[in-house]
Amino acid sequence: MVTSLVMVTSYSQSSLSFTYDGAGNQVVREIICVNCRNSQNFKKNEEKSIDFTTADLESKISFYPNPVQEELVINWTATNLRQVEGIEIYTIQGKTMFSQTNLSGKSGASVYFTDYAQGMYLVSLIYNDGTSENFKIIKK
Repeated sequence: MVTSLVMVTSYSQSSLSFTYDGAGNQVVREIICVNCRNSQNFKKNEEKSIDFTTADLESKISFYPNPVQEELVINWTATNLRQVEGIEIYTIQGKTMFSQTNLSGKSGASVYFTDYAQGMYLVSLIYNDGTSENFKIIKK
């Protein structure tokens, strides 16, 4: 059996490790955390592996309508490891137009665009793990 290993390193000093069998099927996915200082009290330079399933990290986001005229509806599916904590909306120039927090445990929100000028806006979903996902919305 032939296996291959792929490592992806992020800015947070953690790596995702993927192992594939000879047919190209993913057989192992794990996080390797180096220099972590979280509740598990990892020691400096100590490597730990944590097994998780793909479903623990994948979130599903839907939003409509785009372009929006009055109300933007955003829905998401929380996972075991990631939940949306906040929404922020910015102009393309970076001006904050909207901010909402305390969304843990919720699966959606609505944002009213009636008072916004026509143009493109960046919507950012902020997760409890410090990451965010962004998408663009056009206001008609």
